[in-house]
Amino acid sequence: MKEDDNEFVLYEPTKSVSYGHQAREKNARRAWAQIEDFLQKWTIAKLHDSISLQCVPPYDGPVKVYNEFRAHINRTLGTEGEGLWHFSPEDLPRALALAFDEEKWPRQQGDGPAYLRFTYDFEWATPILPAASPLRRGSSFTITVSGKRIFIQPTLIFPWPIDSGITQKFLSDIGPDAPIQLREGYFKRMIPTKNGEHRVLRIAKDRLVLGPGIVLS
Repeated sequence: MKEDDNEFVLYEPTKSVSYGHQAREKNARRAWAQIEDFLQKWTIAKLHDSISLQCVPPYDGPVKVYNEFRAHINRTLGTEGEGLWHFSPEDLPRALALAFDEEKWPRQQGDGPAYLRFTYDFEWATPILPAASPLRRGSSFTITVSGKRIFIQPTLIFPWPIDSGITQKFLSDIGPDAPIQLREGYFKRMIPTKNGEHRVLRIAKDRLVLGPGIVLS
């Protein structure tokens, strides 16, 4: 049987939680440092080309902070943008620095004034699977920096059956380092079908060994 025909585990939050979680660290700068550490320790990651920074107006009330923050970005970049700027992967540190600058202004109702969004695709950095295995790849973090916080939308593929001791150990190993709290209810078994696709099955609570950083939900 081919490796991509095997059962594996998928972690993917639902629409009811906007497909993601707030970062464990409430401060955006500390949260980003934890994300970087996690990606460097556990993955081989690649940043998408599409990196966008928006200046988001408030839901209601005065737009003073919005105007001041937009002017700050334009002064820093030497631009005249109306509220949307694009960056190359090489310029991500600059985009992050601008997004973190929102801490200089009062917190707004909801998101903003910054809204920085970018995505990392990655494979797990583990010698257990051959480098060519398709199940080793396919995971991602879509990251939003806004409202002085970081929100992460994860898609995580664990390329072994839930009953495998490797899966249980790997979940326990990454739990303390994960920048989000993985929740039991968003793990799914992906079972191969005869037509080459996969069907989704819920995971019984007694079949998922929860390591540090993984909580019941």
